[in-house]
Amino acid sequence: MEDLRALLIQGEDEDGQQALKLELAHSFATSLICSYISENTIPEMLESIVKEITIARFQRFGSEALSSEQVDVVSFTYQDDYLSPYYAILDEYNSTKKKRVQFF
Repeated sequence: MEDLRALLIQGEDEDGQQALKLELAHSFATSLICSYISENTIPEMLESIVKEITIARFQRFGSEALSSEQVDVVSFTYQDDYLSPYYAILDEYNSTKKKRVQFF
């Protein structure tokens, strides 16, 4: 998570609000993926997806109700479904998970 903190939190975060938003975004991403793959923890192979969703969610704070916004000449378009770019990867993970042999 330190790499995300370095990437997303610019300058001083004296009141800790940016760090809190980052933690919330990371928790959201983790819960979303764990729910989709029916696991309690994120497998290492899916950590990059957690990071990407965390970044997308962090950058959307304050604009939750918008699908797009424009500030001066810069325009932002937000996705409503954070998992949509990753369904193929997550579905592949789920299908290989079902094929694993379990020994008792």
